Amino acid sequence: MRAIVALLHDRTSRARLAEALRGRAGVTFCATGPELLAAVAAHPAFAAVVELSAGAAPSATPLIRTLRDRFPSVPVLAYCGALTPGAAREIHHAARAGARELVLRGDDEGTRLRAAVARAAQDELAALVDRRLAPLLPADVRAVFRQALLRADRPIPVTALARRIGVHRKTLAGRLARGGHPAPNRIVGWCRLLVAARRLEDPRRSVERVAAELGFASGSALRNMLRRYTGLRPADVRAAGGVEPILRALERSLERALLRAGSP
Repeated sequence: MRAIVALLHDRTSRARLAEALRGRAGVTFCATGPELLAAVAAHPAFAAVVELSAGAAPSATPLIRTLRDRFPSVPVLAYCGALTPGAAREIHHAARAGARELVLRGDDEGTRLRAAVARAAQDELAALVDRRLAPLLPADVRAVFRQALLRADRPIPVTALARRIGVHRKTLAGRLARGGHPAPNRIVGWCRLLVAARRLEDPRRSVERVAAELGFASGSALRNMLRRYTGLRPADVRAAGGVEPILRALERSLERALLRAGSP
């Protein structure tokens, strides 16, 4: 099971975090920044939680920046015990350093905390996909992928996706077709598979559970879509590292499309 790695000094905050994630993720607590960095390197960390400093305590910003530099695929959540003027400045610096979500004490209970972790992970996945597709797609097409990824936990109609981009559905479809890029519904499909693959990295999550979480009609519907797009089975995805085999399949698909578009 992938772990949440956390640097929290307060015993009560640790207990609240562990309870909120019970049954969903393991939590490894650390006492220092170097210990946290070592834990993220040693564990298949799903996310890192860093407590923001208060008063005269050293800023957490350098640690957050180091985490982002060394482990760009691990989302960082900033944890704040109380909203003081000093904490407000620290929150601003933490966001600039790369923290994806802010968790306030009082918001660290069950559903809200798990939602914050999920948002941070999905945003991190969108950033990873954007980096990988940069050599193959222009920025405006990558923006379509990003919008689809950020909403891939439920089926998103092409009309709604186009609205997020700020264009009409037909305009979006025409623009993608003229560039030889995947159709909007195909982009939505790839993005849903990427999110499914991320969740399949947790060995305790069955295919049926992932399918239900993402609004597929059944586990078979998810399996069939995965096979149509990639030729892979869920077991292949797990064995090859989750997101990585889906990304490679997407890259190959885009490369073939570019070759076709360049053919006379």
